[in-house]
Amino acid sequence: MPARARLHILLRVRRFVLSMWHRRSVDSVRAMIARIMGPLLAIASLDMCAPVQGPAASAQGRPQDTNTSSPPRVSLFRYPWVWTDEQGKSVTFADWRGEPVVVAVFYTSCRRTCPQTLRTLRTIHTTFSRENPAVQFLLVTLDPTTDTPDTLRQFKKNEGLPLSWHLLVGSVDQTRDFTDLLDIHVMDLDAHFVHETKIVLFDARGMLLRTLRGSEGDTSSL
Repeated sequence: MPARARLHILLRVRRFVLSMWHRRSVDSVRAMIARIMGPLLAIASLDMCAPVQGPAASAQGRPQDTNTSSPPRVSLFRYPWVWTDEQGKSVTFADWRGEPVVVAVFYTSCRRTCPQTLRTLRTIHTTFSRENPAVQFLLVTLDPTTDTPDTLRQFKKNEGLPLSWHLLVGSVDQTRDFTDLLDIHVMDLDAHFVHETKIVLFDARGMLLRTLRGSEGDTSSL
């Protein structure tokens, strides 16, 4: 079964479980989850926290230009979300108005997909450092409960991420709204997040330029 089909099934079950939560007792919901999670985890196991490749992905996992994805043609800078960066400072996307931005999602305990995403971001950063040093890199955590500003700051240090990158955390609802905006499908399976890997580029007006799928590959066209 293709990775996208597996993720689609998991997302539909997530919506079903959430709808049942409001109609049944906690114990009955837990029992229901226990019955269905075995088969679901078997479906997801090959792609736990793994990138979802589109049909045009090469064998080497080349990032694809997916300009037909659904993020609306509205400036990113118009959204009023307030984030906290790794220094504990409150910021909004509008703080980077007038500068191109590269946006991605991650979480600090991710051990498979996110490290690959970071490697691709480093490659993009190296390219832009030569050709367009004004580009800002914004990484939003999918795990706002665990990834506090202190955790993000330590992660940035441990991983040796560029000092100019901004690691951001927001509320659970805000993070969900943000991933919905970028059409990034995420499913919280307690210890793991099953999520698509996307790196999204916006121009200096905050308008969508392109979306890259895949974790590693040729970024020379950027």
